[in-house]
Amino acid sequence: MDSFKEVLSSLPILTLELVYRAETPIQLHQYPGTSFRGILGDNLKRNVCNSPELECKNCFFNTQCVYPFLYESPSWLHLPLLSENRQFQNQSHVLHPIVLNYFGDKKIAKEQQFKLNITLIGLRAIKAKDDVTRALEAFDLNGKSPGRAQLISVNAVFSDEHGLARCINASDVPPTPESVRLTFDTPLKMKFSGEYISEHTLNSMAFLSGLQRRIEQLYLLHGTIKNKQPNISPSFKTLDAITFTPIHSKSVKWNRYSSKQKKIIPMKGISGEYQISGQDLKKLWPWLWLGQFLQLGKSTLMGLGKYSLDAIDDKPKVMGEGVELTAEKLKVIAD
Repeated sequence: MDSFKEVLSSLPILTLELVYRAETPIQLHQYPGTSFRGILGDNLKRNVCNSPELECKNCFFNTQCVYPFLYESPSWLHLPLLSENRQFQNQSHVLHPIVLNYFGDKKIAKEQQFKLNITLIGLRAIKAKDDVTRALEAFDLNGKSPGRAQLISVNAVFSDEHGLARCINASDVPPTPESVRLTFDTPLKMKFSGEYISEHTLNSMAFLSGLQRRIEQLYLLHGTIKNKQPNISPSFKTLDAITFTPIHSKSVKWNRYSSKQKKIIPMKGISGEYQISGQDLKKLWPWLWLGQFLQLGKSTLMGLGKYSLDAIDDKPKVMGEGVELTAEKLKVIAD
């Protein structure tokens, strides 16, 4: 648990729940994270960009602007770090410090409320929380499925005794179950050994390697301690003592439309449920639990790679109580 506390001390993580009320009927896509991502990007750039006629790379303000940092995440923003770490070589983009996910109805009636969860990763992203919530305060879809909604409240997934939003800490981790069911709430799109995994190739090594790599890279990119690798490897060197058994799994395919590229892009991932157990589950448990908020694999800004954990005895999920926040209360330790 010491390495877990060390990671959270350098890499604060804040999760908020945004509650909307539909002003018109809304029909969302099968995986609506793409729509929320587009709304975030369009509104964020409109709100904060000082030179909209320029590409971000050529803008004088590009290192201070939250738009390329949160939404584009180009590698040139992290050049000193990338040049010193081989794992980042040949990458045009790096991991986003923000994650979006939506689990509600796809067909939303007028006046119906629905929720969007956002996770901000690292101190700089957390300090930009007001820019993020302002960019997402109006949900306005165009195209084949138009619809409008208004943000009515922001809830803290984790809060202190005064109701103030706070970051995740080690005391939030529930006790380790003897066996856990992992469910992919949205498809997982992830590479292992240079190849995209399928429902036939996802095993404990692929899953744990992907989770370890994601935590390490987020720590290096967005943690407050630079150029230091987190000491989490011992927790993940437990492959022989962990079983990762598919309960059911399948490959899923869908299409999304890219406004930037002006074309339909085919997407593919895997979904399903897996049982994780073994004598070393206790070592892995804090990291498995944290992965619910960080998500896994590619396109996490679109909501992909979201998984949830349940004890096999079907105890309720532990994701935080949720406290409604006023503008005054929307403060965190990082302020």
